[in-house]
Amino acid sequence: MRQLNANPASSGQTLPKSRFGGGLAVFLLVIVLAFRLLGQDQSPLRQPRDASLTEVTIERVVDGDTLIVDMYGSRERVRLIGIDAPESVSDNPDRITEAGLASADYLKKFLADYQGLVYLEYDQEPRDQYDRLLAYVWLGNTLLNEKICRDGYAEARSYPPNTRYDKYLQEAMEFAQQDERGIWSPTFQD
Repeated sequence: MRQLNANPASSGQTLPKSRFGGGLAVFLLVIVLAFRLLGQDQSPLRQPRDASLTEVTIERVVDGDTLIVDMYGSRERVRLIGIDAPESVSDNPDRITEAGLASADYLKKFLADYQGLVYLEYDQEPRDQYDRLLAYVWLGNTLLNEKICRDGYAEARSYPPNTRYDKYLQEAMEFAQQDERGIWSPTFQD
């Protein structure tokens, strides 16, 4: 009975050579590592958890956590769930802060560049005490609420029972704090 050698190279046999050699494996490894490094700043969320979404058009930004949208021909004020941006609009001018103005300006600039469909995802309570719609806003595969936190222009804040994405929003805020982004930069700290 003939024994098979597990390592053909050690028995004098030659292995077929790949057309691409080891360069392809190295190239693929570099690509994977690059995506991982670039992806450190990205959300683990890629799609809404709730399949029932409402398509809207953003008319304008009120402040860093509130939008006016056109929904079925009607104007609605939407308060972004799970975040709290510093004040940029108030009847009391003493409440308006530089960080609040920066937060509102960030959101205005970001949405001015956005091209595409916008969707609202609701949680447990559809409206707050001011009759604003409470929603997570999806821009394609990007959760706007989380992006605002990750870029450092709002604080993650839990508002039970609307807590579906609290964990992700908290992680995004912690990332921004550690990286001193937006309102967490030394520029805005007291």
